Amino acid sequence: MRFSAELEREAAHSYVFALLDSDLSISRSENVLAGHPLPPLAELERAPWVAILGDDLYPLFLDARAGVAGSLDHGKSTVAILIAWRNPPDTENRKDGDVTSVLCSGSLFRELISRHAGSSPERLCFLLLSAILAGEISADRVLVKQLPIHRRDTGTAPTGRARVIMAHRGFSGHLRVALRSIEASTPKPAVSVGLDGGSVSEYKPLLQDHAGTDFFSFSPAPLGPYVIRQELIERSGEPVLIFQDSDDYATSDRFAILGEELQNDACDFVGSHELRIDQSGGNVTAVRYPLDVNSALNLGGPGHSLLYGTSAITRSAFFKAGGLSTDHIFSGDTQFLLRAYFALRIRNADAFLYLRRLHEHSLTVHPSTGEFELRETLHRPWRADFISIRKGVLSLDNSSLHRTRRSEPYQVTRF
Repeated sequence: MRFSAELEREAAHSYVFALLDSDLSISRSENVLAGHPLPPLAELERAPWVAILGDDLYPLFLDARAGVAGSLDHGKSTVAILIAWRNPPDTENRKDGDVTSVLCSGSLFRELISRHAGSSPERLCFLLLSAILAGEISADRVLVKQLPIHRRDTGTAPTGRARVIMAHRGFSGHLRVALRSIEASTPKPAVSVGLDGGSVSEYKPLLQDHAGTDFFSFSPAPLGPYVIRQELIERSGEPVLIFQDSDDYATSDRFAILGEELQNDACDFVGSHELRIDQSGGNVTAVRYPLDVNSALNLGGPGHSLLYGTSAITRSAFFKAGGLSTDHIFSGDTQFLLRAYFALRIRNADAFLYLRRLHEHSLTVHPSTGEFELRETLHRPWRADFISIRKGVLSLDNSSLHRTRRSEPYQVTRF
């Protein structure tokens, strides 16, 4: 009976460690098994691009190199996460497995392995994204490409003005990286940040580094993100509103693609797929969402069909749907989506435009805000009323989906 190392080698996923020229042609490659360290290659010091390709992605990459190369900026440090394209789900979000293939500038790769010498190939995508999210490695461009390429980069920016609306509570370092991702995007929208607690001295260096961002302080803290988002939206004037959680990261093409979707697909409210970077689990997961959210909610009922942090909405559509309820510290995004179903055309772009950081202090994980039972007490009547309204036996205004407001006063200070 064969055992141990021999069976392990046969079962292990294999990778191609490839050094690439400026046109992404392969100048040197090595096959590496999962769990084994990358071989030292002298040519690595001169390689313009480096790729770690799973054996499932390697043939797709060879066929799609020209399209991938066309989306890269050779004058900037770039990371392109590579994923095999799959049909999006029809009704609920779907986890589509670990993501381990990555293409990046040689300089970034050399910096990565200087920090993580001896790492195995399946770990490097997670380690690179974790370093970017931690602010330890800075990339000028971060993209996610599905292979074969179904979406052609038009390079056109959305017309009109847009503003990112962001509520923040927690680590200032997370906010710094989130703002860095927005500023590295093309086109670059305006940004409003509402601070839900924390001292002015804690954020003073960040305010100085991001002088073009509008910062507001809210008290008493914690108010929760929905009071802050609603207030910042009412203070804004841009025709397009973009949401992003302050511990997450926008891909460099996020705002251009969301703008194109709002213009070209005749929708009012649009999200995207996400990459989840699980800091405790040590892995990157692809999560896809249904493209037609109205259809998903109609067929599958009130499920997880759009991630609010990935989304953009026209200003007129936001108020047409009633705006955000502000009387709870969590789940206001779920209620808004269910209410928006009855007034708006809602879609997801077939693109990964959002890097979502999973960590122990996030709103959906921390014990004070992530408790399932507390959320379920809100979600249960919302789901029941959603179905009743859809059947025509209950009016929206007389349901639990009707917008409710915080009764206690709060203060807003602009820095």
